[in-house]
Amino acid sequence: MALSHFRNSHAAVNKWEVVNPALFEVTLLPPALDGDQELTTQLLLEHVRSISGLDGLNPPMGTVIQKYKQAERVYLGVPEQTHLELAMTFSLNLNDSNENYIYTTLRKWYNKAFNPATGAYGLKKDYCGSMVIVEYNRDGSIWRKVTCNNVIPGQPTGMNDRNYDSGNEANEISITFQCDIWDDETVGLPVYE
Repeated sequence: MALSHFRNSHAAVNKWEVVNPALFEVTLLPPALDGDQELTTQLLLEHVRSISGLDGLNPPMGTVIQKYKQAERVYLGVPEQTHLELAMTFSLNLNDSNENYIYTTLRKWYNKAFNPATGAYGLKKDYCGSMVIVEYNRDGSIWRKVTCNNVIPGQPTGMNDRNYDSGNEANEISITFQCDIWDDETVGLPVYE
């Protein structure tokens, strides 16, 4: 029996792979913090659970509306936002020293911008880091790589939420990062410089 719906589909006939939203890695490179920088980067990579906000790579354009009597003409305006906001969730563990090392790493990074214990503000050059987001196929080939520079952290949240009904759920925290500039290397799209 011929299945015309299958044979008429380029994706089916050519065996093109599905884009799997779970095949990604996020490498965070914070500014110099206490301890081994390479280990810090590896630990952050291992604990990333999710990332959202990549739609901001193509910021929505505002609109300009002109009127002539009762008719409207619509034009594209300027982007409504020119920086990128990425929300991330991290799983949490305690090390042999009983340190919640992901939370403390993210807090130390945030404290370089503003330390609530001392009231001290940092300079942007001291608290900016970078981030590399890679999305790949099941065979490991990369189809998108986004490199974010001038990455600044927000305050980690969710650390202090407690619930007796949480059962077997592990504690996670969320944090929003913002960056001024990024390079989007998506296969098939032009690279802008």
